[in-house]
Amino acid sequence: MCTHYGTAQDRHWLDHLISWLKEGRPAVITTAPYGIDSADRSRLDWWTGADPRLRVAHGPGWYGFRTTQIVMWRTDRLAQVTPALLAGHGAELVPG
Repeated sequence: MCTHYGTAQDRHWLDHLISWLKEGRPAVITTAPYGIDSADRSRLDWWTGADPRLRVAHGPGWYGFRTTQIVMWRTDRLAQVTPALLAGHGAELVPG
């Protein structure tokens, strides 16, 4: 997936993107869009269906006012990733 430009279907959920490496190779994408809509959820479902190594988790946004956190990672690089938590907020692991 191109994380610099994204596709038209991915641009919304890829807002405020940070890519994380493990041992110099891509492992995690963290984004902070202003909400997640049904098209975003469908697209994230598509990614996890297209690659069984991918998992997705949601949590409260870290970027600023009313953002939502999305974390997508490869389970062959990291078995589990938990979104950053803010005081009083929880995270939702989304089966993939």
